[in-house]
Order: sequence, then C-alpha cells, then structure tokens
Amino acid sequence: MLPATRLEEGMTLLERIREAIAATAWPDPPAGYRITLSGGLTDVRPGDMFMDVITRADRALYTAKNNGRNRVCRYDRITPISMTHSRESEIG
Repeated sequence: MLPATRLEEGMTLLERIREAIAATAWPDPPAGYRITLSGGLTDVRPGDMFMDVITRADRALYTAKNNGRNRVCRYDRITPISMTHSRESEIG
C-alpha cells in the first residue's frame, strides 16, 4: 500500500525495486533459478471496498506473471487478452 501516491509515482517506485532485485547478485540461488519481482498496481477509486482494490492489484500481478514475469503491470493498462494469456502458450 502506498497511501497518497499517484499511480505514476507507484510505478516508478515499483520499477526501481524490481530493477534492484533483478540486478542483485544473490548468493547461491538454486540451479536454473533467478530472483526477480513481478508486481501489480492499481488505484483506490471512490466507493471501493478493500477487496475491490486487492482483486484489481491481484489481476495486474497475475498479468505480469503470465506475460513473462520480472515486470510490473498497472490494472488500468491491462487488456482482457493480456489478463488471460497463459504461461503455457509462452513455453509451447
């Protein structure tokens, strides 16, 4: 949660964190693994209940994961196609 933060500021912050994690030389990760961050971001809208915000952020997070990981997605910029893109179609 980033209270009193605009979406653009939140994206900038999350991108900086994501880049720092990806650039870190982690000691002894298991073979074939690398440590990265995928994130989902949304805003709080008038009339939102807590679960409305969490649901949108979760959808954005899974869009990031399903579209290649190591990225941050904003809910207001994802499309129905990118929300349902499956990891299997990337692999096979």
